[in-house]
Amino acid sequence: DADRVERMRREGNRMVREEVSKRDGTNTYSVILGDRFVVSAEGSGVDIATLKSAVGSLDLAKIEALK
Repeated sequence: DADRVERMRREGNRMVREEVSKRDGTNTYSVILGDRFVVSAEGSGVDIATLKSAVGSLDLAKIEALK
């Protein structure tokens, strides 16, 4: 719509969802791991690249390996 852009895509085995504000509102970056866990970062006035970097700095493979 006029205020937000939402994208969902697959990166390897993971689903990625980005929700970006066009008016410097709240942005969200989420990753679904192992079809079981959701790791996300959200920030108001924080660009999507920073949120993606924050999620990427976690050991996502270790979270996926949890049983």
